[in-house]
Amino acid sequence: MWSRVTAMLTVEGLLFAFLSNAYSILFTEYFEVLIIAILLGLCSSILFYIMIIGSDWWISWWQFKLHDLEINTGIIGKGDIFKTHPQFLEKSDKKWNIEVTKGGFKGYISTRKTIIFISQSFTLAWGAILIISYWKKFFP
Repeated sequence: MWSRVTAMLTVEGLLFAFLSNAYSILFTEYFEVLIIAILLGLCSSILFYIMIIGSDWWISWWQFKLHDLEINTGIIGKGDIFKTHPQFLEKSDKKWNIEVTKGGFKGYISTRKTIIFISQSFTLAWGAILIISYWKKFFP
């Protein structure tokens, strides 16, 4: 998952860098190229979001399966990596001396959820750039 995230963040960064440098020239002289670049950014950010949501689902599915194996079968061994994962804990855990709320540690920030938020922000940013550019061009 993380190699795809890195690739998509690179694509988004390159497109934003390209538009930040060339926006005024593209807007005045090559508006069609500007719209194509913005649509490319919008499509890549939507693809990024879909990719992250799918990856998040698969990771959660495998974590649940491994959690189930640790609790019910003991096949994995004596470790408790997935028994104590924030996704599955519901009350305070005295062993680790941490506060736990339903669905996770108090103050726990999931990296996957953060990346999902970032991909949504990219989509909103590209949509806003598209609407503003179109509005400025045709409704001055």
